[in-house]
Amino acid sequence: MKQQTIPSRFRAVRCVALIVGALALASPSAMAQGQQGIPPIPATPARVGEIVWARPFTVEVPWASDWRADHPTTSCGWIVVLRAESGMCFPRQVASPVLMANDMPVEVIEPVQGGTLVVAIVRADPNAQSLPNVALSSITLWWSAPALPEQITAAAAQESWNAASQGGMKPVDERAATKALDAGAKGVGPLQAKDRQELSDAALAARLAFEPVVR
Repeated sequence: MKQQTIPSRFRAVRCVALIVGALALASPSAMAQGQQGIPPIPATPARVGEIVWARPFTVEVPWASDWRADHPTTSCGWIVVLRAESGMCFPRQVASPVLMANDMPVEVIEPVQGGTLVVAIVRADPNAQSLPNVALSSITLWWSAPALPEQITAAAAQESWNAASQGGMKPVDERAATKALDAGAKGVGPLQAKDRQELSDAALAARLAFEPVVR
């Protein structure tokens, strides 16, 4: 079958029409409509609203975290479920507030769109038993200024943390940490996962099991 050829003058008109259409889609009113439902970014630095569930973990196969530019190795820590303002945890394709544990960006497993829960992995250095070498109540969980976690250097994270702590950021309340750990452990102790994927699966299962209780 012979292919139909479109005269050049018609092709030009078609291109102009496409450009005009694209400009119409990019008009302020269209863009505003596209932004509907996206909550504004709250002021930072800010405290985490509440820690409602936590469970310590270890993994057999450590992984290099992508949530800081120097890719620190993660082999233990806590899975946590946190309550937060929806503007903090709303998933965006641009720089957003970064959840921090002291000077370390926290790996967010699943923000709840339009909700108030965040499931995340808080990294810790291991002790002789391969468990976190510090108590959860010694960690300060907070939101830093909007950024892309993978671009945050160790030096920048430390500087931001120093400013936040001098500004009054405090560690997790000991009673709240104990209550969260009691809810997470339920008599079964630390989670022993094979690798990052198995840990993520456990974190999502925790959210599905716990979410109806807290929402």
